[in-house]
Amino acid sequence: MYTREIERLVRMFAGQKLDRAYIKHYIMENFQLDDRTAETVLDRCGVKQPPSRRGAAEEKNSGGRKQGFF
Repeated sequence: MYTREIERLVRMFAGQKLDRAYIKHYIMENFQLDDRTAETVLDRCGVKQPPSRRGAAEEKNSGGRKQGFF
């Protein structure tokens, strides 16, 4: 359903370190893709999911010793 041109554009955006959500929104709006197709294109082009913020929050609130400057 999608073309190599869309894949090339997605790879170019990923090379510029743009956010996955931004790329997804861009291709959905400009090429009238549905959510499922946009996710397929992003996965096929190797655009990674952003890291989970839950792990960072748990690590921050772990109560462990913080490293200071000294």
